[in-house]
Amino acid sequence: EEQQRRWEEAQRQAEERRQEEERRREEAQRQAEERRQEEERQREERAEERRREEERRREEAQRQAEERRREEERQREERAEERRQEEERRREEAQRQAEERRREEERQRERHYEEIQAMQEQHMQQIEIMKGVLAEREGNSPHLKISPYQETEDIQDFIEAFEGIMKIQGVNRTNWILRLTPLLSGKARTVCTDLGTTTDYDGVKKAILEHYNINTERCRRKFRSHVWTRDQDPTDWIARGVKLVKRWLVPENGMEQIGEEEHFVPEGKGGNLVFEL
Repeated sequence: EEQQRRWEEAQRQAEERRQEEERRREEAQRQAEERRQEEERQREERAEERRREEERRREEAQRQAEERRREEERQREERAEERRQEEERRREEAQRQAEERRREEERQRERHYEEIQAMQEQHMQQIEIMKGVLAEREGNSPHLKISPYQETEDIQDFIEAFEGIMKIQGVNRTNWILRLTPLLSGKARTVCTDLGTTTDYDGVKKAILEHYNINTERCRRKFRSHVWTRDQDPTDWIARGVKLVKRWLVPENGMEQIGEEEHFVPEGKGGNLVFEL
C-alpha cells in the first residue's frame, strides 16, 4: 500500500509536472503569439507609417509639381501677354508711322498738284499768247503751216507743234493723219506707212513715240536734266520745263509719279537753275 501510495503520489506529481509544463508551454506559446502579434502589429504600424509618409511625400511632390506647373503657366502667360502687348505696340506704331507717311505723301501730292496746276496755267497762258501772236502774224488765217520733220529734230516737239497747229486751225482729229503723214520723214514716216490707211491718230502717235523709245522714264530723265544757264531766257526755260513735266506726268500715270518736293534750285556757282523732284 505504501508503494501504491508512493506510486500514485509519483504519478500525481508527474501529472502535475506535466500539467505545469503544459501550462508553461501554453504560456510560452501565448507569450510567443502575443510577441508575434505585437511584432506583426508594429510591422503593420511601421508599414502604415511608411505608406502614409510615402503618400504624404507623394502628395507634397504633386503639390510642388502643381505649384511649379502653375508658376510656369503663369510665367508663360505673362511672357505671352508681354509679347502680345509688344506686338500690339509695334503694330500701332507701324500704323501710326504709315498714317504719318500717308498724310505726308498726301500733303506732298496736294502741294505738287497745286504747283503743277500753277505751271500748267502759266503754260496755258503762254499758249493763248502764242495763239494771239500767230493770229496777228497770219491774219487769223486757217492755213498755218509747219515745216516738215527732220531726223535731227525732237519728234515729241514736232508732234506737239503739229497738234497745236491742228487745234488752232480747227482740223477734225480724224483728218490729222492725212496732214501728218506728208510732213514725216525717216523712221517716223516708215512707222506711219507700215500702219496703212488708218484714222486712229492716237494709235499712230503712240507707235511713233514707242519706235523712238519715248516713255515715262526717258521723259523723267529729260526733265531732270533741264538746266537753266544765264544765256537762256527764263520765260522760255520755264515754258520748256512745264512742257517736259507734262510729258512726264502723263494722265495714265497720274500724280503718283511725284515722290519729293518740286522746286527750282541753283546749281553750282554759275547761276544755273534746275528743276528738282
